[in-house]
Amino acid sequence: LKPSTARAIALMVTARMIEHRKWVKSATDTNEKIDHLTDLVSDAAYMSLLSIAVDQNDPNLLRKIRR
Repeated sequence: LKPSTARAIALMVTARMIEHRKWVKSATDTNEKIDHLTDLVSDAAYMSLLSIAVDQNDPNLLRKIRR
């Protein structure tokens, strides 16, 4: 995994997380809020796995992550 690729992925996921956070805060329906929270948690998990893959220099880990 190249550092530039990891940075690009991290920026993309961070932007998605910010967007999901806005949707969670603005949602008035409980079910809608839960759906957006689910997306936010999934993106946070992906970011954690990205961090581990970069720290361990393990590109195979990223290939196994469902997108």
